[in-house]
Amino acid sequence: LLGMPDPTGADVRRIWHAGGSTTAAPVGIAADGPFVLDIRRDGPHALVAGTTGAGKSELLQTIITALAVANKPDALNYVLID
Repeated sequence: LLGMPDPTGADVRRIWHAGGSTTAAPVGIAADGPFVLDIRRDGPHALVAGTTGAGKSELLQTIITALAVANKPDALNYVLID
């Protein structure tokens, strides 16, 4: 995300080793800090729509990457349908 540092391999290992997990993913920056989408709180299903070049793929990649960094591979499953 713009304005937030990219996670390194060491960051991911540290987060996974800590054993925590989350269903929240930062998807942007608001006036008061990161804007977070929580798939548990906000709902596990999503429809992303927009015109060509609107950033749909970038949004999905951001959400999936944030959740992958925060959760070990055996702790969260993804089902993506196009």
